[in-house]
Amino acid sequence: MHISKELFDLLAAAREYSILTDGAFDITYASVGYLYDFRKHVHPDDAQIDKALPAVNYRHVLLDPKAGTVRFSQKGVRIDLGGIAKGYSVDRGIDVLKSSVSPGCTSPPAATAASSATASANHGWSASAIRARVRAK
Repeated sequence: MHISKELFDLLAAAREYSILTDGAFDITYASVGYLYDFRKHVHPDDAQIDKALPAVNYRHVLLDPKAGTVRFSQKGVRIDLGGIAKGYSVDRGIDVLKSSVSPGCTSPPAATAASSATASANHGWSASAIRARVRAK
């Protein structure tokens, strides 16, 4: 299936995270995940999980960069981009804000707050929020 460059790049990034984490990050978890409805306290039985589990493997998502296409190597593969799309959306939003800086301003007017998170091998994750102020030069 032909997809947009933006979606292709997002799927390629997801694949890279899957490779880096040896499959711990895997957008194909949705192949089993869709069977759950936590709000209604519904979960699949072992037979349903066993049937769907072979579709969980990021290697089933086949990207063709020359054609700009994606396909799945077997039936039953589903993807969920929720684990990567939120961060991707924030990154794109920051790019838009950065590109909207008008001459004479040190930061875009719409950028009133930004957040960041960093990982440390010894200290885990820390998150902070900063407030950006528009300053006329």
